[in-house]
Amino acid sequence: MIEALPVHVARLTREALEEEPAVWPRLGLVGPEDCGSHRDMDIAHFSASAAALEHYFPDIVRLGLGRGCVDGPARSQARALGLVAERAMLAATGGRNTHKGAVFLLGVFLLSWAAGQRSIGTVSVTTSLRRAARAYGPAVLDELPRLRAEDSYGAWAFRRYRAAGMRGLVLTDFAPLLAVWHHSCALERRRVGALAARLGSARLLAAALSDDTNLLKRAGWRAREALRGEIHGLWRRGGPLDPRNARELAALELRVETMGWSAAASGDLLAAILLFRKLCAEGLARP
Repeated sequence: MIEALPVHVARLTREALEEEPAVWPRLGLVGPEDCGSHRDMDIAHFSASAAALEHYFPDIVRLGLGRGCVDGPARSQARALGLVAERAMLAATGGRNTHKGAVFLLGVFLLSWAAGQRSIGTVSVTTSLRRAARAYGPAVLDELPRLRAEDSYGAWAFRRYRAAGMRGLVLTDFAPLLAVWHHSCALERRRVGALAARLGSARLLAAALSDDTNLLKRAGWRAREALRGEIHGLWRRGGPLDPRNARELAALELRVETMGWSAAASGDLLAAILLFRKLCAEGLARP
């Protein structure tokens, strides 16, 4: 069972990555029927990427089960595994960055989750994220000032705007992701709306709360912040949970695509939410 667990969790993670593009609204992201705001990638690239990354996640889970996530060597080994995963992603997609943020986010979560499995058995998603924040916070604080603007959208955004992007989640104890997760759990408990609408609501909240460096690069600071505010207002009015918002959501979707914007971080956070749901459904985690 110990050896089967990493492989099983990796399959669940692949499923989460494969299911995320189908959640509407997509806010410029690639989906099953069109490419959103992206002209260089389609759903086939995302499927190939998810398949390639499935081979990365068992090693992360094994590392957490074997060493935990707190000591420096474990983090260094996890980083090396992440770089291998990024290369596999790029090879599978012809050089396209489909899931770089998810490699980091899901990697640090699974490392921490597996460490909890090793020490105390079934642990909560919330506890796992907070443990990951404690483990990675100092390393992120040390790394951010040394980023070069040409390294990635995230590095460029930090050098120009001090926007920390996906790495910044660690420095906030994953507060935006936890807010989306707790919102999702509340909707689930109350059985509000259909599952598709609940997941769509989660995407809207993720887009509103994310320090999205891809969107920052495409839209600029002012436009990004205005869009985040608009999305948050729409979410507060029920988003896809209220059928009366359908026309406004469709108009927002069209405008985001027309402008060439893409709320990429919301895809990474939503993939995490989908994974959390799967782990909890199988009794492998608690909310």
